Amino acid sequence: LMNAAVAQGVEPAQITQHCDSVSLCFSKGLGAPAGAVLAGRRELVSEAWRVRKLLGGGLRQAGVLAAAARLGLQQAEATLRRDHHNARRFAEGTSGPLGTPGGIQELNSPVCSINLTAVETNMVMVTVTGRLSPAEL
Repeated sequence: LMNAAVAQGVEPAQITQHCDSVSLCFSKGLGAPAGAVLAGRRELVSEAWRVRKLLGGGLRQAGVLAAAARLGLQQAEATLRRDHHNARRFAEGTSGPLGTPGGIQELNSPVCSINLTAVETNMVMVTVTGRLSPAEL
């Protein structure tokens, strides 16, 4: 959700405005060591809470995780923009040390390719053609 919002330049609320429920993991890109939040109708959240307890989920001294999640949310846009920039740089490349290729696209590999228009967030999909061993790749 947060990656999509940053990539589109909109608030998360705009993306989720027609959703009945939304969950957000604080450790994926936001920097918290763990934790998540669920937003939705009171009945849904109550049932999710009950099932979580039923399956053994529970946490004591959650303040440390809450603090990390809060910091992650406060710094989310800058952190995710950096992640998006790094993914783009990894895909396109900028010359590395001593003029060596710095990204997959710059390698001009006959076996690895990237659709650069698909690199919108922090994900880079590399297409590998042919049969190569890890050593050959």
